[in-house]
Amino acid sequence: MKKLIATVLIASFPLLSAVSMESSHAAVSESASVTMRLVSPAFSSPDGVPSNYVDFSSDPIQNNWAKYYGPGLKVYYRYFDVASALTFKWRVTDTTSGSPLPKQPVWMIVNKNYGGKQLATFTYKVNGELKTIAALTTDTGETQIPGETDADGFVTFEILNTNTSEQAEPVPPALNREQPIGTPALLSQITLTTHQLGGATGGGDNGALDEELENKDLIWAHFVKSAGGTTPVVTTPAVEVKDVTIRLLEPVMSKDSNGDPVNYADYSFDAKANGWEKYYGAGVGVYYRYFQPGSTFTTKWKLTDSKSKAPLANQDIWLVINKNYGGTQLGSFTATYNGVETVAKASKSDTGETQVQGKTDSNGEVVFTLKNTNALSEAEASPPALNLAQPEGAKLLFSSITVTTHIPETKESKDFLWAHIAEAIKVAIPVNKVAPKISGTAKVGQTLKLNAGTWSDTSNVKIQWFACKAKAAAANAVPAGCKAIAGATSATLKIAATSKNSFIVAQVKSSNAAGSAEKITASTVKVG
Repeated sequence: MKKLIATVLIASFPLLSAVSMESSHAAVSESASVTMRLVSPAFSSPDGVPSNYVDFSSDPIQNNWAKYYGPGLKVYYRYFDVASALTFKWRVTDTTSGSPLPKQPVWMIVNKNYGGKQLATFTYKVNGELKTIAALTTDTGETQIPGETDADGFVTFEILNTNTSEQAEPVPPALNREQPIGTPALLSQITLTTHQLGGATGGGDNGALDEELENKDLIWAHFVKSAGGTTPVVTTPAVEVKDVTIRLLEPVMSKDSNGDPVNYADYSFDAKANGWEKYYGAGVGVYYRYFQPGSTFTTKWKLTDSKSKAPLANQDIWLVINKNYGGTQLGSFTATYNGVETVAKASKSDTGETQVQGKTDSNGEVVFTLKNTNALSEAEASPPALNLAQPEGAKLLFSSITVTTHIPETKESKDFLWAHIAEAIKVAIPVNKVAPKISGTAKVGQTLKLNAGTWSDTSNVKIQWFACKAKAAAANAVPAGCKAIAGATSATLKIAATSKNSFIVAQVKSSNAAGSAEKITASTVKVG
C-alpha cells in the first residue's frame, strides 16, 4: 500500500448506537462479497474528470492491493477543513445481486492500519458517550466505530476533527491536485468494513468477512487550513487526463550499424514478457546501464501527448529514484533540479522511493542531474561488457529510475533506467577480427556499401571514405595519396563525379578508453 505521511481525524458520532456482536440481525454470509460505497461527501467528476478530489484508484491495481481487498477497491484523495465536523454516509450492497444489505453490522475504520503515520485526531459519540481517536504514529492502532445499516442498506457516521490550524496542511494548489512533494501531511485513511476488530474468525482480519471479499471506498482525508470557516481551496478548471509518452533522451543509448545496443543492455522485452502493461502504458522501455560509483550524470526526458505527439510544455513531473516495487535497490544519489539538491537514499524494501519535482520546458523536456554517493567498496564487479548484464548470481548495486506526471501510470508509456553502479570496465585496445570490405560497382552515380567487419569493441566505431590516386591493398593506415571525401562517414557512399578516375577506400576506426585501432579496406577498381 502506498505510504503516506499521517493526517489525523476526530470523529463525533452522536447518531449511532453501539452494535452488539450478539446482534440477532442476520449478518452477511462469510462467503459473500460485499460492496460498500461512500454516498456523502460526494465526489464530483464532470465529464469523467475529478474536480473535488484526486483519484488514486489506479494505485491498488499497480501495487496489487487485490491481495488484501476486493477488486472493486476505489481510493480517493480528498481535502477537508481542519477542525471541521464530517459526515460519512455509506451504502452497503451484495456485490453479486446489487441488493441492499439491511441491518448489517458495519464498522467505520479511522486511521486504518498499515497506512503509515496518520496524525489526524477526532472525537465521536456512541450512545451519548464522547470518545477520542488519537494520532497513529505506527502502522497499527486503527479505531473502529460500530454501526448498522438501515432498511435500504445506508449507514451514517459523524466525526469531529480536533487538530489545530497550526497542525494543518497548507492550502493545496487545487481540490483536484495533490500537495507538492515534501509537504508535511495531516491525514487519515478512512473506510468501512463488515468485520470487527477482535471478532470471532481470528487471523489477521478478525471478522465475519475477510476484506478480500469487500469492494469498498478508501478515503485519504487530508486536513488543510481554513479561512473564515470556508474551504480555502479554489478549484482550477479540470484538466483532461491524457495518455502521455515519456522518453529518456540522456544518457544517450547508442546502437551500432546493425541496431544492436552498444553501451547498454535492452531489457524492454522483459517488461513485455512480464506484463508490465497492466501497470503502465504500452511501449515501456527498460535500459540496463552501467555507471561508476561517485559519478555524475544527467537524465533528460521528453514528454509528449501519446495521441497528438505534441510536446507537453510546463508539465509538472517527478523523477522517481529507487521506484517502489523494484525490490532491494541500494543505489544512493544526490538529485539536483534547478539548483536544489534532494538526497535519495538506498531502498531496502519495496516502498522506499524518492521523488523529485520538476517541470518541462517549452519543448516538453526536463533535466535532472544525479550524483551517485555509493562507495567503491559497495559497487558491482566490473561488467563483462557495457552491453551485457551481470552474470547470474553476481552482487548487484542498482536503482530503478523513471519519471511520472502523477496521472494514473496506466496512461504513461515511459522509459526506465536501470542504473547499475559498477567498477570501471576493464577495457583493452579494440581488435579487428574480420576485416572490413567494400561491395558495389565503382562508377559515378552508383552506391558502394561497406561491411565494417567484426571488432572486439563496437562502442565507438567511425567510418571515413577516401578517394585515392592509386590502387591500394588492405592496410592498417590510410595510404599516401588518399583524400577524405567530405561528409562521407556512413556505411554507404554514392559516388560523385568528383571521384571519377579515383580508387575508393574506406577507413574503419574503433576507439575506447584504452586506445584505438583502424583498418583500411582494399581499394575499388578505378571509378568510371
